[in-house]
Amino acid sequence: MAEIVILLAIKKIGIALATGAANHVSAQFAKCKTQLLELQGSMGRVARELRVMHDVLCHMDIRNRNNQVYDGWLEEVRKVAHVMEDMVDEYLYLVGRERYMGCCFYLKKGFKKPRSLISLNQIAFKVKEIEKDLLHLSETKNRWFP
Repeated sequence: MAEIVILLAIKKIGIALATGAANHVSAQFAKCKTQLLELQGSMGRVARELRVMHDVLCHMDIRNRNNQVYDGWLEEVRKVAHVMEDMVDEYLYLVGRERYMGCCFYLKKGFKKPRSLISLNQIAFKVKEIEKDLLHLSETKNRWFP
């Protein structure tokens, strides 16, 4: 079950990275280019970590059935994968909305800073937190499942 959730998150990250959406947004928001590149890098690292976790889970699942510690760790991995999936959905929505509305839509409304930039900051922050969570989960696995 967890393998499916992880594969879905990996697939969505791939879609987000492959659409070239970051290139489109960076053209509209030149100031955010560095942050967008960092966000793409973070998403790539999260995808790689989830792929490795998926492989580990496929291998461990057979040996650790009915192991309470393993089940708790697996639930935490599942939660992180769901959160990452939500972040990718927000990112794709944001990028899609910007593509059709354009940056000027927000500026005409009188905002000092477009909502998209604020949303992008929030997504980047959350993805960084997910990276930290995955690192912690990997360390936990190494401590408790040799």
